[in-house]
Amino acid sequence: MSGDSNLRKLIPTGYDDLEAIPLRPGQAHYINDYVRVYGLEPPEGSTNIRVTLEEPETQFLIKTILKFGEKTDEGTIVEAVTLPWIQIIERLLKNPKAALEYSPREWEQIIAGIYKASGFEVVILTPASGDYGRDIIATKKGVGEVRIIDQVKAYKPDHLVTANDVRALAGVLQKEPASKGFLTTTSDFAPMIRTDPFIAPLIPQRLQLINWEGLVKRLVELQMKLKRGRH
Repeated sequence: MSGDSNLRKLIPTGYDDLEAIPLRPGQAHYINDYVRVYGLEPPEGSTNIRVTLEEPETQFLIKTILKFGEKTDEGTIVEAVTLPWIQIIERLLKNPKAALEYSPREWEQIIAGIYKASGFEVVILTPASGDYGRDIIATKKGVGEVRIIDQVKAYKPDHLVTANDVRALAGVLQKEPASKGFLTTTSDFAPMIRTDPFIAPLIPQRLQLINWEGLVKRLVELQMKLKRGRH
């Protein structure tokens, strides 16, 4: 093959011929065409293999998944979710491992979108820093007003939320005029948290803990609601 001028260009410096070296797709296709035309036999001892090239999953710019409105003293108002947000939810349900591809700030936006899509009239995404332990503030109006604060912990599966993390949110609830606090994680909670003497009295009336399993359940229910709304 080294006799062909085009193939010769594909041979890296230090190699005499194309033998067991990594090839880019375009290089491999060219060699396949060369072999088909000239009917060459593979070298003795080599093995034919089949290579399948898969299209990469579509990636979305996270800044496009939410439509933002004006800024307030507490953060930025979320006016609506966008089609890419819906597609991200569908992707997470099909491939849970995709959760690891999003940063903590991106997860805050994803969770903020859940509140907006669930019918909360006012949803605020707080600043990345200086949020006083509140990543999302969601308000639903009706007979009285329900104000929810959510703290998001985007952790890997082996990184559990600790009792101290939950106690910190409980401390925020003592100062915050909120009806209820949520701590949502892409991981899980450390054992015995729900029996902690400081935490247990707050569950579930004032405090709710949402692990990955609970988050998926929430996403499934929301997806079904959105699909019903399209019909």
